[in-house]
Amino acid sequence: MAATKLKNLHGRNRRTSKAMILAEQRKLEALRLASRGMTMREIGERLGVTPQAAHLSLKNALESLADETRGEAERYRELERLRLETCLQGIYEQATNGDLFAIDRVIKISDRLARLYGLNAPTRIAPTDPTGQHAYDPPANDTERAERILAELNRRRAMEI
Repeated sequence: MAATKLKNLHGRNRRTSKAMILAEQRKLEALRLASRGMTMREIGERLGVTPQAAHLSLKNALESLADETRGEAERYRELERLRLETCLQGIYEQATNGDLFAIDRVIKISDRLARLYGLNAPTRIAPTDPTGQHAYDPPANDTERAERILAELNRRRAMEI
């Protein structure tokens, strides 16, 4: 029981730290098993937990991966920013002296930096019907959707005749 009261550097007791390590291992194993197509029941059986606990372990593993992915994306974004700014510094003087090619490059690099920083207004994309020719008008309800499908089928049948 004395071990339960001892704290590690982070203020957690040793038993909790051991439980945290086991939870991490369970998360990774749940992710591995899910990637093989196993159901929550099968994962739970393999891990010795309920399907609900298996689901929670998998959910936590996926959230951890999402956090890592965001961190990697930030590191890549910073690397790309440094690279573009270095390129911009190398050609900027030529552009200010009137070199048309350099001006074009500065504009392109500046545009890329603006997109990287999220400064450009988002491009609005208007949804269209499957043909791409008319604006998409979603059906108000299932009845209207069914009527549209029937009308389209009748139109196609009429074309076959």
